[in-house]
Amino acid sequence: MAPHLDLLEKTSQNNGTAPHQCTLLRVSGTNIIDAYGHPVILKGAGLAGHLNMENFITGFSGHEHQFRHALIEVLGQELATYYFERMIHYWFTDEDAKFFASLGLNCIRVPFNYRHFIDDKRPRILKQEGFRRLDRVVEIC
Repeated sequence: MAPHLDLLEKTSQNNGTAPHQCTLLRVSGTNIIDAYGHPVILKGAGLAGHLNMENFITGFSGHEHQFRHALIEVLGQELATYYFERMIHYWFTDEDAKFFASLGLNCIRVPFNYRHFIDDKRPRILKQEGFRRLDRVVEIC
């Protein structure tokens, strides 16, 4: 067996069945290692569209703020806000995290738009809701 495949096998034995203690990762030479010096192979997936509605996900040819504006025009502010809140809430759930873990994945990419954290009109005030949404993904995992 090729050396890198042996390493992959060793780091994949958990296969998502038991929780791991989370530690900070760092680079050592050409390896990513945990706080104990053990090599870690990152195997993950992306939550495309979760906190950053990428147009290849939505099918809308513009940017997220244009998509939001278009829905506000059609649905009104209250229903559009409700739609986006529900969409974000149900985009990634406990069941999704369990599925990712069952595949042996140990990381996920969470794309996010800065507008979840900062308002262009009040850039010095951080939006706590954005941090709560990001924290929710971390907690689910």
